[in-house]
Amino acid sequence: MADLRTIIASATEIGNQASRDYNGPGGLEDLEGSILAGGEGRRMRAITAHLAKPLLYLPGGTLLEHQLALLSRQRLGRICVVTRHKGRQIQRAVRGVSGLTTLRQEPPHTLLGAIATALGSAREPCIVLHGDNYFSHRLEYLAEAVHEHFLDQRCQALFATDPKLAQEDSAEILSASGCYVLSPELLPVVRELIESDQLSSLTRALLDEGVGVRRVPLRGWRQNINEAADLLATNRRILEDWPGTFHLPGAEAGCRRQGSSFGAEGPVWVSPQAVVVDSSLGSFTTVGSGATVRGSNLVEVIVFPRAEVVNQELSRSLVLPGPEGCLVLSADGDIGRDDEGYP
Repeated sequence: MADLRTIIASATEIGNQASRDYNGPGGLEDLEGSILAGGEGRRMRAITAHLAKPLLYLPGGTLLEHQLALLSRQRLGRICVVTRHKGRQIQRAVRGVSGLTTLRQEPPHTLLGAIATALGSAREPCIVLHGDNYFSHRLEYLAEAVHEHFLDQRCQALFATDPKLAQEDSAEILSASGCYVLSPELLPVVRELIESDQLSSLTRALLDEGVGVRRVPLRGWRQNINEAADLLATNRRILEDWPGTFHLPGAEAGCRRQGSSFGAEGPVWVSPQAVVVDSSLGSFTTVGSGATVRGSNLVEVIVFPRAEVVNQELSRSLVLPGPEGCLVLSADGDIGRDDEGYP
């Protein structure tokens, strides 16, 4: 699997071509992008105590890598990643990526605080993605909607909304997808609500104050990753509908369909840089780059990059590398270790 710099370079070149082909008003470079990557992930504390939530793994790469590739395709004027919890891990993950800025979230440590940090240095309308979400569809439709609606200076916010949602509260509908565009002119409104940890506080204020707000239907599907089961469900859905979901450059090489050499009845994803020996990989198992699986039977398991699984029978679990062994977390909340020395 390609490293992050290669992923971003490939996605950026696609974006450059899109910009050359774009015939609409303005240019794609008059947009910015921001990933809010500082959340603690308290409902996944067994994992996020060791790993930043945006670094959770899916076929081909992390949540963060998927989102950076989505934004890089748009040839934005600037992309920033707002960090806080495990911020050094995020900084190491993006080190060396050209044109990317990391911003340390300023207090308070709330969602609106993260948005304020992102908008505080923005000069153009900013596509904001919540860093614990997976989006199955490319974002070109969102950029096009921005150019259509932001020409009207009365429009200062645009939200991708799920047409399947049935809430009657418009503020809740606007805040549900974790994918939206805000004008930097909204920074004073955000700062007034900076103690809030709910996006609906902002959307309700925008509606109440008559700020120009537009909606665009969310394309594809998205999943908010709050628990281990959410990550496994996302992994499964990606593998079930591989042709219909967005993938990182090079990810195709790891996708194995039914009848693969691993004995799986359904699809699995195995990095070409992984080692699988004397093992059976059941359906919906993903094995990351540099991981090793020996003498084990795995069903619907995500083995993170560089993790090692030896003589294990696991199902519906996540396996993370550690300094003295691997941390195993089941979707049912049970925590196991293949080495008692794991801290």
